[in-house]
Amino acid sequence: MNQDYLYRGVIDDLDIRFVIADCTQAANQIILSHDCDPVAAAILANGIASTALLSALLTEDEKYTVKWKFDGALGLVMADCNAQAHLRALISSPHLASSIQEESEIWGKEGSISLIKSSQSKILNSGVVEANFHDLSQDLAFFLSFSDQIETGIATVVNFNPDPHNPIRNCRAFMIQALPDCNLERFDKVRGKLADAHAKQLLAQDSPSDNHFEIILKYISEDLVKQPQFSLEEAPPPQFKCTCSQKAIAQVAKSLGQDELDDAFKTSNALKITCQFCNTTYEITKADLKRLT
Repeated sequence: MNQDYLYRGVIDDLDIRFVIADCTQAANQIILSHDCDPVAAAILANGIASTALLSALLTEDEKYTVKWKFDGALGLVMADCNAQAHLRALISSPHLASSIQEESEIWGKEGSISLIKSSQSKILNSGVVEANFHDLSQDLAFFLSFSDQIETGIATVVNFNPDPHNPIRNCRAFMIQALPDCNLERFDKVRGKLADAHAKQLLAQDSPSDNHFEIILKYISEDLVKQPQFSLEEAPPPQFKCTCSQKAIAQVAKSLGQDELDDAFKTSNALKITCQFCNTTYEITKADLKRLT
């Protein structure tokens, strides 16, 4: 049973939108599929949780794709989500711990984050900015604040179990965004509270009470509003759901070009192609390709 959740709402007194997500189960499935070591798992889980928040901003067939690129050992982290909170993610270096001596080597000197919002028929908008925070969620918050011009704050927590088959104990994220009538000075105060250690302790509680959201909201807004009034709506829970299939991978194989395909089939009756998001390996035969025509 999926215990992950996603809620969205508005702090009415402050004109601040918020989203809270628990992606623990989805993060475990994705991290295990990539055989991540603890260093890579912590980074990838951060990206998964922060991307899941974006699903609450989507409608119908819309999708967000987020790419973080660094010239250090980390390389590429990519995640996408749709309005149903279906998540996929990948990391180009799942075994980081053995390839670095110090943390700075993970990130390198330069990085970028790109965000694409699309529907099934077209790209709705896109952009790219520098990624300098050495924290995927903070890079995303900066992108939304700078490129999308929506002041944003994001807090994430990722904690581990001593269990290689269930490595993530909790993976959660909380996002706030300023609505058009929001006072930005007041928003900055709330964003500052969300970033402090106590807010993250509340977010990381292993057994959240029934009023868990209210406790966090009260804490981050208590300097401005004694009893915050807010609306709350349940959204589809995050799920790891890859979109690969035999037909989709056959389409990828077909794009290689006839000469390359002919060379490949000289040595084998089937092409083996592995999905980069879930590591499922497909065998594509000439018959599979013919069915596409």
